[in-house]
Amino acid sequence: MHRMTSEQDQAWVRRFRRALLAWYDRHRRDLPWRLDPPIAYATLVSEFMLQQTQVATVIPYFERFMRRFPTVHSLARARIGSVLPYWAGLGYYRRCHHLHAAARTIVREHGGCVPQDVDSLRSLPGVGAYTAGAVASIAFGVRAPAVDGNVRRVLARVTGAPHRTISTSAGRTGSARPAADRAAEVRPAADMFVALAGRLVPPTRPGDFNQALMELGATVCSPGRPHCASCPVTRLCAFGMAQARGEAPARSAALSARCDQSHGLTRDRSQRLNSDAVGRVRVHPAFRKPRPMHLVSLVVQREGLFLYVQRPVEGLWAGLWEWPTSEVPDGMSPRACAAKLARELLGPDARGLSILGRVGHQLTHRAVTIHVFEVETDNALRTPRRRTRATANGDSSVQHPSRGGRWRALDELPARRARQAALPMSAAQRKVQALWLRHASTQESRQA
Repeated sequence: MHRMTSEQDQAWVRRFRRALLAWYDRHRRDLPWRLDPPIAYATLVSEFMLQQTQVATVIPYFERFMRRFPTVHSLARARIGSVLPYWAGLGYYRRCHHLHAAARTIVREHGGCVPQDVDSLRSLPGVGAYTAGAVASIAFGVRAPAVDGNVRRVLARVTGAPHRTISTSAGRTGSARPAADRAAEVRPAADMFVALAGRLVPPTRPGDFNQALMELGATVCSPGRPHCASCPVTRLCAFGMAQARGEAPARSAALSARCDQSHGLTRDRSQRLNSDAVGRVRVHPAFRKPRPMHLVSLVVQREGLFLYVQRPVEGLWAGLWEWPTSEVPDGMSPRACAAKLARELLGPDARGLSILGRVGHQLTHRAVTIHVFEVETDNALRTPRRRTRATANGDSSVQHPSRGGRWRALDELPARRARQAALPMSAAQRKVQALWLRHASTQESRQA
């Protein structure tokens, strides 16, 4: 990146920093991970939890997690099965596995101290450019940008870029053009925002500045209707000034030049970026219609006990426990899929297969419908054997969608707010549980 030489640009940067930090000092939210002085481990945990999750949702999870695992050593010593219950319901469970692996790496390779520089932080499992920049700047005062979705949205509006064209992904639904070609259009725009953020971050209070940008995007410069009238930098923002004039926001030449100069773009590349690339950055996946996904779950009973199985450590709801569940293949009905799953788990002893109902659950890219069936068995209590196959190197890998199994009484099933339950389950499976409990309550009422 090249140093700004324009007196006007330097004055604009100083005004932007001063206005944003003054606003943050007055309006910053009191959050449990914003400690004085900062604790690097708490910052790391919060940044993992905040990935694609709203602050209000994270707060109670963070507080419970930190009470149970107050230090990086306590988290590193724990088995992942003991950690997952404190993440259950937060979603994106791969984050929990990555955080646990990062803690073990910190203890093993860094003496139990969270690394202070961006490169070392990025070497940790699950830590990308944003998380590394956030932890380095907030916990250690390193002058590093931290560009998440909120920050990209703020900078896109400041520079006059279309406010819904800020995703850094290169894919596009239904596009026949090569992914590499699409990525070539998207990456300069993404790099431009990171470069501009890096130029704006001040040498003093870099962590507060990064948090101020995130706070501004989360509370004022919102995705739908930004509150430009209460924005501290509206007079320095192309979008805000256009709104004040009653005009359609446009990418102003002055701010485009500032953004391009901060990234050291050549004149030709800058012109191509201003005219084409920013406008072609794809719409964020959150604005696309989720793909339908149909599952079946079996509530398996024998003498008041219920069968639980554990999902694989990779993939959807990794490592969590559930009632036996399988995706419904194309061309197969949910009942046929449930019957097939019952035979695989219980053999010929499965009886009384009946449907209890359906529950819906929304994931980022999927609209999940779970068809819930009940089945009983007289079979001796046993753990369903894993179906495995040999890989090329002779190891075994799980072929069945779930692995292992345990029988549990009803009072051992995790309630909606019982995060300390022995068998952690996803929010989707808690909905299945709630459906069964309603069904059981109705049956008891009829028999009374």
